[in-house]
Amino acid sequence: MLESGFPRAHRVDATYGYLAPVLGAGNFDFVNQKAVWPSMGNYCSGGTFNSALLSCNSIAILPEEMSRECLEELSDQWYDRNYWRNIQNSTQAIDEEIEAFNGEVGL
Repeated sequence: MLESGFPRAHRVDATYGYLAPVLGAGNFDFVNQKAVWPSMGNYCSGGTFNSALLSCNSIAILPEEMSRECLEELSDQWYDRNYWRNIQNSTQAIDEEIEAFNGEVGL
């Protein structure tokens, strides 16, 4: 279910640490509450993505002085159907480079 198009990055995984315990304990009111994700972009994009996966309404709070480029990237994360697939492809290439480096240094 999550394999195709699911972003695997620190900004996504870290948000489960806050969201999962509240959901698991039954302390989230899906009708009257929203998950709030304040940050410069990375953390809130992961939080809002996970919230959507878990059927929680959420709000991303971004600083007023955030650059246009960051706002456009956040918008792409929601509206560009290929955004996460492209990120996933980049992640795989980085993982391959890390493995090659580790092999060279004997790790």
